[in-house]
Amino acid sequence: MIQDAKGNRVKYAVGAIFAGFLILNVVLLTMQAVYSLKDIEPPSILPQDFSIAGRVIIFMIGLFLSWLIARQLYSLMLKGQIHIGESANTSVIMLSYLALTFATLVFVGILSWFWLPFLLLMLLIFTGIAMWRSLGAVVTILVVLAAIAISATTAFLTNFLLRGGSNA
Repeated sequence: MIQDAKGNRVKYAVGAIFAGFLILNVVLLTMQAVYSLKDIEPPSILPQDFSIAGRVIIFMIGLFLSWLIARQLYSLMLKGQIHIGESANTSVIMLSYLALTFATLVFVGILSWFWLPFLLLMLLIFTGIAMWRSLGAVVTILVVLAAIAISATTAFLTNFLLRGGSNA
């Protein structure tokens, strides 16, 4: 019974982590898509004249950090008595989420915005399958609906701010 409770805590912690990263990626990509559709240069963390080699180096450091975090998640899930296959699948999906986050932050405005939403869609499908198996249908549907609502809110607020905050 104690191991089952520990496994449930780990599953809910993993679900919360996935929901957080899903929402983070949805907000970043929605803002980028709104800026791109309006032909406005999106705000960037790095200056526009920053070299592509520097961006790739930062992205590689981000991939390394993603790998470390995914490895820790895998260890946590194994300690929580989660099946090895489910633990590995969940860790790989988390690694992909983190890599997508770093790609969005490093390459926004440099590469085409078109490939990032497709990558997010693939991750959303894989996450939906993984969360459905581990946390159930209700939690998965609620997380996806929350991500859609947050995406719509982000698009509305970004459009509002691009108009200068007026209702015109």
